[in-house]
Amino acid sequence: MAISPDIIRQLRTQLSADKLLTEKSDCLAYGYDNSRLQAMPELVVFPETHDEVIGIVQLCARENIPITTRGRGTGTTGAAVPTLGGVVLSTERMARILEISPDDRLMVVQPGVTNQAVQDAAAEHGFFWPPDPTSAAVCTIGGNLAYNSAGPRAVKYGTPREHTLGLRAVTGNGEEIRTGTRTTKGVVGYDFTRLLIGSEGSLAIITEATTLLGKPPAMSPAEVMALQEQHMAYGLKYLAGVVLHIGVEVGALPEGFDVEYENVELMLDFDKLRRIYAVKQYREGRQSEGQMQLVEDE
Repeated sequence: MAISPDIIRQLRTQLSADKLLTEKSDCLAYGYDNSRLQAMPELVVFPETHDEVIGIVQLCARENIPITTRGRGTGTTGAAVPTLGGVVLSTERMARILEISPDDRLMVVQPGVTNQAVQDAAAEHGFFWPPDPTSAAVCTIGGNLAYNSAGPRAVKYGTPREHTLGLRAVTGNGEEIRTGTRTTKGVVGYDFTRLLIGSEGSLAIITEATTLLGKPPAMSPAEVMALQEQHMAYGLKYLAGVVLHIGVEVGALPEGFDVEYENVELMLDFDKLRRIYAVKQYREGRQSEGQMQLVEDE
């Protein structure tokens, strides 16, 4: 549908000139996302505040103009594609961190703040925000919440639903709503926070999010793997030394035999060598009959 010049004039009374795109060549880049679907919007607006979002939504609702909310366009479902035309409301300039409260383990952010900016700000206070769709440098918190995107970390930590305390949003008719709490425990009433998260902007436009911060793991996965490999190497060296000692003493190995990591079969024969060694000690009187029986019973 074509948007009349009168509506454009009304938008310009609410927004400065740099917050409104009307030329098709300028609007083209806001007609697709990572889904590879594409549609042309009539207008693109760039609000910076909650009140500006309310004004835009109320005008579009009154004039029956479709609105498609968009972050950075990294989503793959096509939810940011304006299939009905109308207005694309981009939240990319709503990129302020409004509050960080380390004592309460929370951070209040606008939807255009990137995931990486949240991680960096939280790290300064010894925290992190677990959801990370592996595009932290580009994707926004608003998009993470709209898609309930968490990436591989969801396996251990869960999705944004588990790490968001509350939301401030604007409904389709331009009314403000607040959901959730500022406390870790908030069990009373309907859980509209979890309802809005993952709704892809179909229920309301998120303008603020109160995120729950967590303590990062003591070591990164790469550090854990490196430590495990180091421990395994020490273990193999110790086992190789024991096998070498027993093997030489019972005559199963020649003197000076060097046990390396590739001698896997020798490692597997360690139990057999231990039993042979126990028999030898018993015959030499260095091991009691009871101790010998314990070895045989294993």
